[in-house]
Amino acid sequence: MKDQKKTKLPRPESLKKICDKSSLQLEKILDRWFSYFIRLKNADEYGMIKCITCEKRIHWKEADCGHYVKRGKSACRFHEQNCGEQCKHCNRQRNGEEQAHRIYIDKVYGEGTAGFLRLKGRKPFEMTKEEYIEKINHYKMTVKQLKIIKGG
Repeated sequence: MKDQKKTKLPRPESLKKICDKSSLQLEKILDRWFSYFIRLKNADEYGMIKCITCEKRIHWKEADCGHYVKRGKSACRFHEQNCGEQCKHCNRQRNGEEQAHRIYIDKVYGEGTAGFLRLKGRKPFEMTKEEYIEKINHYKMTVKQLKIIKGG
């Protein structure tokens, strides 16, 4: 019987390593890991995804994390239902294809979800450093696991 290679999972971000970072720096780190997660979660075993708005097939590394309610609305910035994998053309040149993105959200998460996200985006929202660190660790570990599963 062959020895199976044991997969090493990542350790959470060290508190000592990031506790001195500002909230803005933590937000930037979380942006990166959250974006990786959104783009990778629906990838096939070859790393290919379909743009949620134009359905173009691209590798997840070539895609953007598109936000229905724009990133400036912090209450929705890291809301998984608000975000989807988009080709750079739809997200950047076509301003996120808002109408197609709304249709996608309501189709996948249920009628009225896009409206709920719009309302949520209007509310003030702030995260603590501890919440940033917790989310960074969650998405970092999830991305690492997805990469193992999907050959990322």
